[in-house]
Amino acid sequence: MGEKLARLSLRADAIYCIGLGALLASRRRELSERTNYPPDVLAGVGTGAVIWGLIVSRLASVKAWRGATQLVGFANLGAVGALVWFGNNRGGSARRWVSGLIGQVGGFALSQFIALGAGKRQ
Repeated sequence: MGEKLARLSLRADAIYCIGLGALLASRRRELSERTNYPPDVLAGVGTGAVIWGLIVSRLASVKAWRGATQLVGFANLGAVGALVWFGNNRGGSARRWVSGLIGQVGGFALSQFIALGAGKRQ
């Protein structure tokens, strides 16, 4: 159960990162107007998210699933911290948008740590 959930969570996380990153990079100007983040920042974050998503996609299939899941889970917790900081430095729609991302990324971290716990009980 733990390994299956971990691999599913990692694959979903990878798809999310690649999709969100592509959206940020391709719609940077439009999103910049809505969020007050500079377009270059959005493009950089988007590109980084796509690269990270490709790495997570690879990690989803490694034999050492526990280590891969821990790495991605802790990276997601770090991303939540960064998102909190970014959200607190902007108001209005940016704060609401970042709050949504916090919930989504935090949900991936939670599912990854649940998978690790379920794997210990096997």
